Amino acid sequence: MTRSLLEHRFETLYAEQHRMLYAFVLKRTGSTYMAEEIVQATFIRWWELVSTGRSETMQSERALYLIAKGLLVDDHRKNLASQRLAEAYSNQIQQYAENDQRLSLADLQEVIRKAIDELPPRRQQIFQMSRFEDLTYQEIADRLDISIHTVESQMVKAIRELRRQIRPHIDENLSAAHLFVLSLIGLY
Repeated sequence: MTRSLLEHRFETLYAEQHRMLYAFVLKRTGSTYMAEEIVQATFIRWWELVSTGRSETMQSERALYLIAKGLLVDDHRKNLASQRLAEAYSNQIQQYAENDQRLSLADLQEVIRKAIDELPPRRQQIFQMSRFEDLTYQEIADRLDISIHTVESQMVKAIRELRRQIRPHIDENLSAAHLFVLSLIGLY
């Protein structure tokens, strides 16, 4: 087939099939942008095959739909690959975020431990008996042979001091794990 005949065939095929091919592809992609891209690629591929003489059988309307289906499959595969990549990336980000949270939770626990260690010895002892040994103020007073008022006073001072030391290390967006750790020892 001569070049002018091929060009005429292309123009005729384009005029007759463009709208129907577009509707066919749009129905399968749901995207006007993708439909336009695939239809354009279909006509380009058709022209490349026919103009180089590689395929005489590709001159029919049916050939356009075969090419379009192939491009749709290719596009679908690319989308699946992109989706898998996005999911893998999302999972990696989530793992890093969880690791960061674990680190910051460990950091928070370290800040709390250091703050407790900096309390005066008697106040530290009273705080640890209350929060870590689950003793009541009365039980602490009895064990240390001090008044319950002294225990209460030392606990108020301990909590105030610990909050003061911990506050610079925490932000408003605390995770549930952070809040849990702080609430366990009465600091939140």
